[in-house]
Amino acid sequence: MSLSESEVIIMPKIVDHEARRNSIVRAFLELVGEQGMAEANSRALARKLDISNSLLWRYFDDMNQLIEQAYTTITEDTSTRIQYAVEHASGLHAFNLALDEIFPISEVSRVEAKIAVSFWGLAVSTHSQASVTLDELNEWSSQLEGFLQQAMELGEISASAPLRDLAQMAISTAIQAQVEYAMTHSENRARSLRESVDAVLRLAGK
Repeated sequence: MSLSESEVIIMPKIVDHEARRNSIVRAFLELVGEQGMAEANSRALARKLDISNSLLWRYFDDMNQLIEQAYTTITEDTSTRIQYAVEHASGLHAFNLALDEIFPISEVSRVEAKIAVSFWGLAVSTHSQASVTLDELNEWSSQLEGFLQQAMELGEISASAPLRDLAQMAISTAIQAQVEYAMTHSENRARSLRESVDAVLRLAGK
């Protein structure tokens, strides 16, 4: 039996909340790349998404929460890129491929540097996400140390090289590069810092 026009039931539109949050984060990352962190405010983001400013806050409490989610996204993206980059590599080759994904020397990683530095500022002021930051950095440092261990076994670096110290140095230099790039937008300085890691490894190879 068919329903009359007055009896037709209109079902509410089902929105995938998590998918919508992810699309907002991706749009935010694009906006940061296009306009910079300072201009990537809620109004600009709402315009990019073609939604109202009030609708944006149905998915995030404020810009701080959005930046926190963006940080989670970029660290996951970085880990995925590292995994893909080193799939068929080992030793120093794998080390360099992995480190290149962290340093702000590509269009993607330069945007990520701006997000990371903004997030670290939040972590310093709130302490709420500090463990997340350390977890990711420690994971990458451990991966780099593993590649250096392979390099030692392959005879690419000295058997007496301090592997953990070298891996931590590389991560610390990458963080320095991210901070300096976020502040100065100097691509040359980021590449210079990346080359400084290569110089230290050449010494370790003797």
